[in-house]
Amino acid sequence: MPRIGLIYEDQAINIAFEIVARKLFPEPLDLTALEGGSWPGIVGITPNLFQVLSVFHRVSPFDCVFVVFDSNGATPERRIAHMQEQIGNRKYEFGEPEFHAIVRHVEAWLLGDQRSLNNAAGKNLPVERYPESIDAKRYLIQTLSNARARSYDRSFLRDVLEAANFDDIAAACPSFRSFRAKLLKCPNQQLPLINV
Repeated sequence: MPRIGLIYEDQAINIAFEIVARKLFPEPLDLTALEGGSWPGIVGITPNLFQVLSVFHRVSPFDCVFVVFDSNGATPERRIAHMQEQIGNRKYEFGEPEFHAIVRHVEAWLLGDQRSLNNAAGKNLPVERYPESIDAKRYLIQTLSNARARSYDRSFLRDVLEAANFDDIAAACPSFRSFRAKLLKCPNQQLPLINV
């Protein structure tokens, strides 16, 4: 069973992370998730949350620990570097955490699979070929409203990702492709990958 620690920016990221990880690994997922809050608050609180995860790690070791947040228009590398500067040279019992800054917003991932998006919306929505190049959250809310479709909320996010084809999302969203690769490199995992 993969045991993963997660520090996340908001509930949308937590939901997305859990669905993606659960679909990638064939065994049940043991996820310990801690909310860090919005940027820049997550930067200051992450060292404390790492200490909490270190305590959990002593009881039941993590295979890996992730910190995931939106880049909100900044370059992902810049956000990650800022986070790493705050951590400094601190060492944690669970080893090196894996940082991932989603390009713009996690909602870009939803725009990457048009079939799943349309099914969740109950309407055929316009195709956005480069979801990471726009403010995906604002675009999605506005597009759903203009189409008089279902409103965007956490349930909508779940419905899209539960039915999503991750290869389609990876083709449209390089950030997702990078995230999926990081997750699949999670140490201590010798599990066969489920095709999704």
